[in-house]
Amino acid sequence: MFEQAREVLGFFDSLIEILGGVAIIIGIILAVLGYLKSLLPESRAKRAHHVHIEDLRLRLGRYLGLGLDFLIAADILKTVVSPSIQNLILLGGVVVVRMLLTIFLSREIEHLAKLEERIER
Repeated sequence: MFEQAREVLGFFDSLIEILGGVAIIIGIILAVLGYLKSLLPESRAKRAHHVHIEDLRLRLGRYLGLGLDFLIAADILKTVVSPSIQNLILLGGVVVVRMLLTIFLSREIEHLAKLEERIER
């Protein structure tokens, strides 16, 4: 019975890791497409280019955060199934990266809001 539970958790672990990777890849693709779109002349007229780039960075950061959340969940499952010091260190590292990303993302959001406010004046 324990072996079956281990197999099921291993399957979900792999699935969750894939979902995390997909979220990150989607974020990268959308950021690249948004950047290429921002280079078009009609896009530059609508909005300041540097504000648009900041917005793209924030959106990419959100996708990275979502992907990291999935990876943290997968690492938690790995640690539950086979608690090793290596899995605990990996989990701790991913959690630290996620916390730092959240802190910097919130600062960027505040910065973007102030920048847009200045441009509207």
